[in-house]
Amino acid sequence: MLGLTLAPLGVEVLLATFGWAEHVPINLLLSLAECAAVVVFYRLALTWEGDLLQAREQRILETVATKAE
Repeated sequence: MLGLTLAPLGVEVLLATFGWAEHVPINLLLSLAECAAVVVFYRLALTWEGDLLQAREQRILETVATKAE
């Protein structure tokens, strides 16, 4: 997982090695894009996990309610 966070730095070093985009902050731009992707993924995962937990809660509530009667 750490390799994904170091990918923007690796791209910048690679581009600097070949002399391309020396005055462009590639690491910063790719890190911001990576941060945005993480936020989007987190929101999707949080929604999905919340739906799963709500469904599980409803199943538990139905089980408890039927045993109480």
